[in-house]
Amino acid sequence: MNLWNFVSNIGVSDTMQLNQVDLKRLVFFNQVLCIGFFIIFFQILTMWQFIGVKALIYLIVSLFSLFSLFLNYKGYSNISKRIFILVVYSVGSYTTSLIGGAGLYHLGVLAIFVSTLVIFDIRNEKFSILMGLPFLFLSICIGEFGWFNAPDFSGHEALRFMRFSSIFNLVVVISILTIFILRLNYKNEEKLSGRKEELEILVKERTGELLAQKNVLEKQNNENVILLKEVHHRVKNNLQIIVSLINLQLSKYENEVVSNALLEIQGRVLSMSLVHQEMYQRSDFTSIDLKKYITSLIENIRILYNMEREVQYSLDFGDESTCNIETAIPIGLIFNEVIANFFKHVSVLGKYSFSISLQTKEEGFVLTYRDNGNGFPVDYSLEESESLGLQLIESLTEQIDGDFKFYNDQGAVYECRFNKKLNE
Repeated sequence: MNLWNFVSNIGVSDTMQLNQVDLKRLVFFNQVLCIGFFIIFFQILTMWQFIGVKALIYLIVSLFSLFSLFLNYKGYSNISKRIFILVVYSVGSYTTSLIGGAGLYHLGVLAIFVSTLVIFDIRNEKFSILMGLPFLFLSICIGEFGWFNAPDFSGHEALRFMRFSSIFNLVVVISILTIFILRLNYKNEEKLSGRKEELEILVKERTGELLAQKNVLEKQNNENVILLKEVHHRVKNNLQIIVSLINLQLSKYENEVVSNALLEIQGRVLSMSLVHQEMYQRSDFTSIDLKKYITSLIENIRILYNMEREVQYSLDFGDESTCNIETAIPIGLIFNEVIANFFKHVSVLGKYSFSISLQTKEEGFVLTYRDNGNGFPVDYSLEESESLGLQLIESLTEQIDGDFKFYNDQGAVYECRFNKKLNE
């Protein structure tokens, strides 16, 4: 068994860059050479009765088997395979022409051709495999059709032994081929099974790593949520403190102009405070519900101006009314000016009401305010106006890439067109 393993692994070393299949091919070729040496040498005795001294040609093939083993040992297995197969094909075709087809010898060439499908790599060595087709065709035609005047030994006394020898050779070669394929499949199954276990272990490890990373990310996310809530809460509190300070200052001044100015500043700070209050109360810190925000803004301005009566208003925002904080603060300041202006003059109005609508378009969105008041004076323009509120509205609209205009239509109308999406 040790000798068989030694012969099988001739030319195989740990430094060779061979995959599992190529390594098996080399081992199979060594085994074919080893068994072939004895079988081919034995053919000298068998064939001597038919072709006499010409049977010594099998001695040449036997010696080539040993020479091929030597080439394999030296690392020239690719050259060795081509030389040996070419010699076997040539001798096989020549011998068939000497003994004809009565002994079924030509079928051995078929077994040799099948063996080349294993010895050679069909992807990279097609030519070496196809090289045997002419020899295979030639041997079969000589044996079956008597090409080149092949002799007929069908009545020879040793024919039975020769047929037995040919069938034996064919069975041996096919058996080696079958064992090779079975062993290769077994090795592949072992390899796949091992690979499957490795992949299962790897999947478990990766799954564990991902779960650990998920836990870390969830922890970091929770910490960030808490921090953001704290930031918005503190900003809101600081702005509320400013509102309270302005309120204290209001109680010290009786001058109506100063009081109105402080009241306007207080409303603007309050509108910014409401944004942070809304953000603090939401789990999503990237957007704010604009409709809810405007509703809270209206209620706070009503309280700020000491309006005890309910104010009639309507909000038409449709289904889409969320926007980010960068857009919400300017919009809040804009409507703080507009709604505060309404409350300043509400005492002189009879039936007072207003409406705010939001229209989304492909290029952006439009916010429109309408009331049923007296509207703007005739020929009133922004250029001639000294109103800080209108100038602030224009500036805030431009800040978020928009255009602002105001006009009369059964009351005052403020229209702000923005060239961006609501959530951008």
